Amino acid sequence: PAIEYPPKQYHSSSEEDSVLKMAIIVEGHRAFFKGLGRFLRMGPPRRRVTFIKGNHDLNLHWSG
Repeated sequence: PAIEYPPKQYHSSSEEDSVLKMAIIVEGHRAFFKGLGRFLRMGPPRRRVTFIKGNHDLNLHWSG
């Protein structure tokens, strides 16, 4: 990854740490997220993606 996440923060689920984790994920997978954006802009019909948050996805529960 282009950004290194501090190992001591891996277990943190605070909003601040969750936002940083997501930024690192997006940075490391730009092609995927660009492709996802293209998919969502295509149409008609209107397209959407639904993320189903589970018990192992605490970092996705923040609005950040």
